[in-house]
Amino acid sequence: MFNDDIQGTGAVILAGIINTLKVTGVPVKDQRAVFHGAGSAGTGVARQIVEYFVKQGLTEDEARRSFWFVDTKVSKLCVILFIITY
Repeated sequence: MFNDDIQGTGAVILAGIINTLKVTGVPVKDQRAVFHGAGSAGTGVARQIVEYFVKQGLTEDEARRSFWFVDTKVSKLCVILFIITY
């Protein structure tokens, strides 16, 4: 069953990620992402990205470690950490 909120959004986001990887040349293994919230849409999008990363050579565990899911209580801290490490 196709769910536009999950698969549709995931397809658009994944297309952006694929094109960004091509333009920047940064390998999949060096990618990180922060998701605000861990609802069905966010986790569904992450699942699609994990599948792509696995097709690019990462193990599923390595791909899953590329993502952080945060809620409103820690999102400000994570954004600061993301900026510092970038």
